[in-house]
Amino acid sequence: MPNQLDLLPSGLANKKFLPQGNEGVAIANIFTLVISFLTLAAGFWFAIQFILAGWQILTAGSDSNKLSEAQKKILNSLIGLFIVVSAILIIRIISLVTGLNILDVTQLLSTL
Repeated sequence: MPNQLDLLPSGLANKKFLPQGNEGVAIANIFTLVISFLTLAAGFWFAIQFILAGWQILTAGSDSNKLSEAQKKILNSLIGLFIVVSAILIIRIISLVTGLNILDVTQLLSTL
């Protein structure tokens, strides 16, 4: 039985993720891949923004405007990361309660 708290969809790591000739399955596979990619992109975007804001703090010197902008950038990055993680957590909780893996559309369609 797969662990329900895995972050990657179950079909992403094996060959069943590739389209099998059925358009519905192919669309579900693409949708699952897009969700996974956007989640990873959000994590990378947070890391880049956090590093850039840190660099901006280090180079701000005595300019309070630059320091204020950097602090806003860090706060906005943390809020964005919180939203992404919260959305995934809420979807995982719904998946556990309903027994359906909502993020893995291929598995969801085969279950239904």
